[in-house]
Amino acid sequence: MNGWLQDLRYALRQLRKNPGFALFTIAIAALGIGATTAMFSVINAVLLKPLAYRDPDKLVLFTKGITPVRFDEMKAASHSYNGLGAYAGVMEQMALSGSGAPQVLHVARVSANFLQILGVSPVLGRSFVADEEKTGAPAVGMISERLWRQRFGTDPRIAGKVINLAGVPHTIIGVLPKQFQFPFAGLDIWATKSSELLEISPESRLISPTLKVFGRLRQDVTIQQANTELAVLKGEYAAAHPGGVRRKARHA
Repeated sequence: MNGWLQDLRYALRQLRKNPGFALFTIAIAALGIGATTAMFSVINAVLLKPLAYRDPDKLVLFTKGITPVRFDEMKAASHSYNGLGAYAGVMEQMALSGSGAPQVLHVARVSANFLQILGVSPVLGRSFVADEEKTGAPAVGMISERLWRQRFGTDPRIAGKVINLAGVPHTIIGVLPKQFQFPFAGLDIWATKSSELLEISPESRLISPTLKVFGRLRQDVTIQQANTELAVLKGEYAAAHPGGVRRKARHA
């Protein structure tokens, strides 16, 4: 206690001698404390808060982009997962027109089974079905709760409504939960046909490594076992397709 009182007296003397410098030091310390608090909040929200998905410890994300051809082969050959899904590795911006003022929306292209893998259901309407992932199938989409509220006034009959997105009619089939942000934050619309990015020509899509893959491990399979299987499949793929892209799995 005596040492602490001596430090306090010294600090007060220095404050009287040079108040400007002392106040500057206090301000810097306050900013540092504030930055530390803010950083903890971000880390807590992003890393520590449990994922809002069913059994998140069974969700796996492949860190490297792969081609649609490779994705199809993985789905057919892998036995470690209850399901494998994919999404385009970049978020697209598309213009919404034809109903109210034009608006630029953030769009993710996902495989039809992506909600099934995550264990999430729409709050209104339905999820995608497998046929809606096929090239040439009618364009459909699910919208965010925010877009539903701000653009469509929480219309309870929104499912089935047709909107014009990037010049293409899309049928809205459902609304996703308010806090849902997979695979990117700030999304407005989720569309199918994960490999059909507008910036990639149709001739190049199947061989372009634009997809990110994720999956749900079977209950009796560990990540180590899944990686062992992946190494075998990787060797088979490399032999059949020289120069194949390397990939690795990690927990989501």
